[in-house]
Amino acid sequence: MKLHEIELLIEKFYNGETSLAEEEILKDYLNRETVPEQFIAVKQYFHLLQDEKELELDDAFDEKILRSLEKDELQTNSFKIWTYRLSGVAAAILLLIMVWFGTDLLQPREVYGTISDPSLAFLETRKAMDEVSKKLNKGLQPAETTVQKIDKNVKRAGELKKMNQALEKTKGLRKIDQASDLLKSISKVYVSYGDS
Repeated sequence: MKLHEIELLIEKFYNGETSLAEEEILKDYLNRETVPEQFIAVKQYFHLLQDEKELELDDAFDEKILRSLEKDELQTNSFKIWTYRLSGVAAAILLLIMVWFGTDLLQPREVYGTISDPSLAFLETRKAMDEVSKKLNKGLQPAETTVQKIDKNVKRAGELKKMNQALEKTKGLRKIDQASDLLKSISKVYVSYGDS
């Protein structure tokens, strides 16, 4: 076979266009002891394919694969567990830092101590009680206005009740109106009866 034909056959092989017979011709050519230098890589590739074809898997192969998969799964699960734990700890620490710096709960505004002078202690207590009283009064003002509105509405409801009672009394007047309408109709009948 000419070198040009071998090159075309190799190109067809790599393109997946060779038949089994052409592959056998190529294999026989590359199995020679002396091969042109340009085909040495192809010869090594064909030897590798032949070696791979002869390899067989033993019975323990499936067990080895399953064990390695289980080992990977256990490592993944333990990684997830540690990740969840560490994120929980980080969240708790972050929450404590936010509470520490974000609120005045842990930082007193004034330094408290004991006062040995009774009159000064009384004045300080009175000052604190006045402050508490101011804040309570400030909080009670909206409640007081709400109570006043409720009282006003209750008084209006009482007035409505009196108006309702007065309207009930006017029902008697309606009966008188009905009686007067009857009398008018009788007088019309009488007058028209009397003229004829």
